[in-house]
Amino acid sequence: IMRHDLQPQIRILTEEEKRNILNNYETPESRFPVLRRDDPVARYYALQSGQMISESQLCPTQAISISYRIVH
Repeated sequence: IMRHDLQPQIRILTEEEKRNILNNYETPESRFPVLRRDDPVARYYALQSGQMISESQLCPTQAISISYRIVH
């Protein structure tokens, strides 16, 4: 799953990085997209509830698209 060409690059954020993202966007955790703990990607990385990840992928209209998700 993780080596597929269309799979975005996943990076697990530290608590400090998570706080910075929440402050930069001035948005509570509940407003970010959710990644369920039983999702194959979450299981692969052994993610815990409350962690935040960043997904980076090449996009035809932008050079790189970065999105953030909270694990629930």
